[in-house]
Amino acid sequence: MRHIAIAITIMFMISLLIAGCSPTSVYEQPTVAGVVDTVTPTAAPTPEPIPCTIAFVSDRDGNREVYTMDSEGENLVNQTNHENEDFDPAWSPDGKQIAFVSNRPTEGGEGQFIYIMNADGSDLRQLTSESDSQYPDWSHDGTAITYTAYGDIFVIKADGSAPSVNLTVTAAQDWQSSWSNDGSRIVFLSGDGNNWNIFVMNADGSGVQQLTDNGKAYDVTWTIDGRLFTHYEDPGGACFNCVMNADGSNVIDGGGKGMIQEFLPYWTLAGDRVELVATDIVGDNEVMLIGDIYPDVFKNITNNPANDIDPDWPANCGPVGDTPAVTQENQESDPPVADDAIVIGYTGDRDDFEEADRKQACSELNVECIEGADITELVDQGVDVIVYFSNRWNVMGDSMKIHDAAVKRIPVVVVDAESSETYEPGVYNLSIDSNATRIIIEWMFSEMGGNGEFAYFNVGNNSFHQELIDGILESYPNIQATALPAEYDGEAMTNEKITALIAENPEIGAIWADEFIPNLFWAVTNNQSGHMPVTLCEAKEEIWRAWKQTIDSGSDFNCISVVAPEGLGYEGVFVAYYLATGKQVDPDALGGIYGNTFMYEFPVVTNENLSEWIDKSVGFEIQNNGYKFPSMSPEEILATWFQN
Repeated sequence: MRHIAIAITIMFMISLLIAGCSPTSVYEQPTVAGVVDTVTPTAAPTPEPIPCTIAFVSDRDGNREVYTMDSEGENLVNQTNHENEDFDPAWSPDGKQIAFVSNRPTEGGEGQFIYIMNADGSDLRQLTSESDSQYPDWSHDGTAITYTAYGDIFVIKADGSAPSVNLTVTAAQDWQSSWSNDGSRIVFLSGDGNNWNIFVMNADGSGVQQLTDNGKAYDVTWTIDGRLFTHYEDPGGACFNCVMNADGSNVIDGGGKGMIQEFLPYWTLAGDRVELVATDIVGDNEVMLIGDIYPDVFKNITNNPANDIDPDWPANCGPVGDTPAVTQENQESDPPVADDAIVIGYTGDRDDFEEADRKQACSELNVECIEGADITELVDQGVDVIVYFSNRWNVMGDSMKIHDAAVKRIPVVVVDAESSETYEPGVYNLSIDSNATRIIIEWMFSEMGGNGEFAYFNVGNNSFHQELIDGILESYPNIQATALPAEYDGEAMTNEKITALIAENPEIGAIWADEFIPNLFWAVTNNQSGHMPVTLCEAKEEIWRAWKQTIDSGSDFNCISVVAPEGLGYEGVFVAYYLATGKQVDPDALGGIYGNTFMYEFPVVTNENLSEWIDKSVGFEIQNNGYKFPSMSPEEILATWFQN
């Protein structure tokens, strides 16, 4: 329930009641032998009336820690108090233990693992061994925990007495699992790229059923009465805060602020039934109670300038047997937020051209655009969407910040780089890097006839490009690839050294690099050995002119060039605006190595069409002495990347 509660009160949708559907599952999962005896919990016992103590995450001490407090915000305690990151708390149903995720060092190596501690922070122990563990959720008898690791759903006994069991051994990405109230079923999200659907299965991994099929589910958990609550873009347009039966039928609107207590209730010490959320309505993220019993509807129970998020409380707390009845009154909701209230946040390194594009787009849209020191600062300021000007190095280092924004349902548009947050709905990239790299290298292999030696300079041993190259090579078993060491000082890639490399290795059929690209052209064309490996040419006027002169002279020189987009900053702001106003991304418009990159149609220039593109180059922009193709108009952006 903790992940769902973060954004519940911010969404206001039209109140309608519609009939849902249960599409046939395309998710194939064999039954895992022995799972029932190993980890499946027994039927849930009758809940004891226990206080609804809150666990939440705060960075008020300089990094994320797990805190606890009582239901009115008193008796605050830092329960983890560690220099590393601690987050994702989950109470055991009886309120005696807390599971959480931490990246603190372990004897087994680095990673993030699930830990369990007593409610007072004592008896800390590491539970999981998968270094990508996240999203713990207890069975409602407290005997087992389900969690996500490596894109699969796992379960493990809470006392660690048996090994973990992978329930979803498939190629799909599975995450955010949640246990039903009776312990018999598990709900989770599954998909890839930016398409996520809701699935349920038995607690032993059998009987998998797909409930949604449009790829527009963002999270899911069980309601108090055994239904499912989800932020889901219902194809009928009836809801975003949606409630549905456990078989996917009878999809209804869960309502807006204060209404979600009907499905995910929270009880104060006095026994009042309210809603508990973490949201930003005062300038920073706070944990709040929402209900008509408060004079201002909202009651801020953290009231601290730090980032307070991810509240969770014991499943069995509060009165016994309180199951809500949903009435038509509960389906009322507030109107949508007006477009003119949208705030676009931007951050990251921008060159003069990108900054000019950014200013132009913000001016044309006439919306508030504010700059932040980083993504975290913009999240704390409560912006509606973030444009992150980055590069392939910085974006990897900021993956956790991007994750945090996505968890809070703040879309992030990464400009000029490709974030690998494929499991994060709402994270998109504007870049041609992976697509262009694939086109270039596959063209080289085609020119080589699918055989021979390929030499490449992956400068700085960039993992993004290495992953791309390794993936392409899997389809070309007869290509022998050699990675040539190179650093950003350029010493390994001087004209002289590349020329010598070609002369000493006449078997090289193609040579590629991701930096110092002009050196390839001059080294190949000036070498005296007569050997001409196919190579990459930068999209610059002097290179293209020299290239044409070379092939016009009868040389065997063979090259490929691509022209990058000019207006990434401009297009990034408009994409952000369309996302914030609720426009739906066209799934067919996405691609790239991680499946979350808006696809451009860009010029690909070879010997065959070089003269044609030289003539067309008069329509290109010139940036840093290189060709760029012009920005799309706002109408083109909407028509190309979004659904009508």
